[in-house]
Parts: sequence; structure tokens; C-alpha cells
Amino acid sequence: MSLNENLFFSSMNFNSRRRQRFINRRIQSIQRQRRRIINRTYRRRYIPINLVTLRPNDKTF
Repeated sequence: MSLNENLFFSSMNFNSRRRQRFINRRIQSIQRQRRRIINRTYRRRYIPINLVTLRPNDKTF
């Protein structure tokens, strides 16, 4: 069954709480994959930026 068919059948589901849980799980899994990809590609690049933003009160930056 394709993704569109899945979403179509879930939208026909009258139990809105179950439908919302289905949609939330799908969104969360997509966000988790995206976060994993972002972490893998940008970790090294963001370390100095994070070190700077951890100390916003330091006037030397």
C-alpha cells in the first residue's frame, strides 16, 4: 500500500484520536530521520557556533 493510500484510509477513520496518533507518529519519524541527517552533516560545522552561543555574556566575542 502506498503512502497516499495510507493517508487516505487514515483520513476516513472516524476515530480522530487514533488518526492524530497515526499522523503524529509519521511526522515524528520523519523529523527524527531529518534530525539524524542534519546531525551527521553539520555536527563539526556547528561546534564553534554552539561554543559561542553558550556564553552570550562574554564581551570578548
